[in-house]
Amino acid sequence: MLELEQKYRFLFEKTHDAVFISTPEGKILDMNPAGVAMYGFDSIEEMRQISSARELYLIPEDRDTFTRALSERGYVQDMSLNMRKRGGAEIAILVTASAVRDEQGRITAYQGIMRDVTAQRQLEKELLQAQRLEAAGLLAKGAAHDFNNYLSQIIGYAELMMVNRNEPDPLYAKIKSIRTAGMKMADLLRQVVGFHRRKSLFPMKLRPSDIFSESFRALVRQIGPHIRVRIDLAPDLGSVYADPALLEQAIMNLVANAAEAMPEGGLLTIKGRNARPDRSERPETGPGDYVKLSVIDTGKGMDRETLRRAFEPFFTTKPEGSGLGLAVAHRVVKQHHGFIEASGEPGRGSRFDIYLPAAGEGD
Repeated sequence: MLELEQKYRFLFEKTHDAVFISTPEGKILDMNPAGVAMYGFDSIEEMRQISSARELYLIPEDRDTFTRALSERGYVQDMSLNMRKRGGAEIAILVTASAVRDEQGRITAYQGIMRDVTAQRQLEKELLQAQRLEAAGLLAKGAAHDFNNYLSQIIGYAELMMVNRNEPDPLYAKIKSIRTAGMKMADLLRQVVGFHRRKSLFPMKLRPSDIFSESFRALVRQIGPHIRVRIDLAPDLGSVYADPALLEQAIMNLVANAAEAMPEGGLLTIKGRNARPDRSERPETGPGDYVKLSVIDTGKGMDRETLRRAFEPFFTTKPEGSGLGLAVAHRVVKQHHGFIEASGEPGRGSRFDIYLPAAGEGD
């Protein structure tokens, strides 16, 4: 019996998955070291002081589904749950668990194993995005020539009809709308085809201040006088290896997105800082220092569903929009071996943080 207990304890302590025992009310009775680390705590004693029901479940309904299944079936296998670590970082897990009952059949505890699949879910999401883009890109590429011919005719004839009319003419506004719609469709087609093409990078060592040149500031000023713009770059901000044209495009897409979120005006902040991301939260992050470029607005903000889908191609909450601006920024950053994060709350603005690997001083 002692030998069996020692083998169990060894597995409990050494497995890389979280092994737990908790009460039906959510009090954690035991958790192995892997589970303690997975949730960002320093010790099991700290975890015993919290309620998993209140503090670890990102979506309360998830716990209701989990406990109901245990009550009805007595077990769950590979159930997906959205959890959060100490400090609020979101993680995706798969849980396999069973209910422990007493002699009267009452549930006295839950026991099981949790596996962190956050990185896997992110890869699956990116693969799905790539597949969608591939399909859309192939369709657009194949039809681009014919579409351009038709759109050129629509736009051209609309412009000819406008030549002999002026604004008091009741048809003028309708013809102008046809021309505008045609030009927007042509622009969308260019974005889709351009997004499908994997542009070659022409990276060079540069400081982010090189990107925010006077021409960039002039473009930013075009967003309108109702929005105040502040560029705040740390004096010791590191260098990166990047294609300046693509990186400027990515940031301008974020700036345009921020401006659209502030139709009544507000403050747009572009910030640059040196950073070292937490690899426990982003295991795909490479070692070393990063340069963090942030675009922050005081606009409408985003709810949880919008944040989750922010970088999906063709997803947009705007009545008019292609949903490609953020997707293009995401792809550019990934091409530079970096990553981008979105955060915000409804009514409290949004923030997009670009992380790019810093170039060493001797590089």
